Amino acid sequence: GVGICPQHSVLFERLSCLEHLKLYTALKGLGVCGNHRQSVAMLQAVGLSSKLHTEARSLSGGMRRKLSVAIAMVGGPKVVFLDEPTSGMDPKARRDMWELFRAFRRGRCLVLLTHFMDEADVLGDRVAILAHGKLVCVGSTLFLKSKFGTGYNLTFSLVPNTTREQKTRLDKIVRKHVPNVSKTQTAAEVRYVLPFEAVDRFSGLLLELDANQELFQTYGISMTKLEEVFMRLASGHTLNDIAPSPSEPSHSSEPSIPPPQNSEAKDAKISADFCRRTSDVTVGSQYIAPEPRESLLMEPTAPTEPTEPS
Repeated sequence: GVGICPQHSVLFERLSCLEHLKLYTALKGLGVCGNHRQSVAMLQAVGLSSKLHTEARSLSGGMRRKLSVAIAMVGGPKVVFLDEPTSGMDPKARRDMWELFRAFRRGRCLVLLTHFMDEADVLGDRVAILAHGKLVCVGSTLFLKSKFGTGYNLTFSLVPNTTREQKTRLDKIVRKHVPNVSKTQTAAEVRYVLPFEAVDRFSGLLLELDANQELFQTYGISMTKLEEVFMRLASGHTLNDIAPSPSEPSHSSEPSIPPPQNSEAKDAKISADFCRRTSDVTVGSQYIAPEPRESLLMEPTAPTEPTEPS
């Protein structure tokens, strides 16, 4: 079966949470005993155990989203479409929902549309980025960061009243090991962007930084965030602007996908049209936004048995 959680909660205002799930489990053909048991278990899983008999009109926005997720997932469908399921939830409720998705996705396919980059980064086995109504790239989060990211972020938290000489010394240390860096600075923080190809020089840089800790309070190094990748693609950068040239060696393990030919081109166009529509239309509800907008289409899990390439 297929479960759907639309962008805007489509609920019967005078039905309770339990009555909603009993209705949808009955429509899915579950027996009376299984109907009640699965309904209660799913409401407990989404954090609505105290709202079993509360009418939908009395629920907050976050609780309405939880009920919509429960409706989509009850009965254990093999494919579930979730359109911004955690919108309106507080941070703790969002993370609890992430854990539910992780547990529920085993042996299933979840397609999740979100504007939260951290949500896509945490949950997505494969992430597709849509910008201005077009599908621009698909891949694992590691592949997208290495392919379209700016590099590694080296961030220093400065000591109070840091002198100009100390900042200069710190800058010389970084540029000594990695000359080709970009730098941004505030009163209390300095951030360098280190290119991916300089990763073999990091060990010497980190050793020297550890030997000069009087220049800063703390420092940390991290990979490009998925949000930065999305911003680059959504701001008008083309793949030719970002991706390496054909003559440059590729260090990514992600397989390259040749452009579709003949009938494959038609299938690709249909897929892109579907992705564009799902970013602007709630499934089974109403038209939402006439203008194109940036979105993420995320597939947290692949089919259990991968198909062999033809």
